[in-house]
Amino acid sequence: MTLIYGAQTDDYDFHYIGFWPNFLFSLLINAKFKKYKREKFFNIFKDTSMNTFDGNIPISLNVIAFKD
Repeated sequence: MTLIYGAQTDDYDFHYIGFWPNFLFSLLINAKFKKYKREKFFNIFKDTSMNTFDGNIPISLNVIAFKD
């Protein structure tokens, strides 16, 4: 559970909900996003979104959503 919800050791390492693709995509559609795209990694800065479970299963659901 720590992989998904954080270790909850401080105010910035605390998650209340976990999303799976179909649920997140339905929320984006309901919020009027026109398209969305999954990304394996953002590679913006080093964080735990690049971590994997069992060496090949990403633990983060990284998505870019577009309004137009």
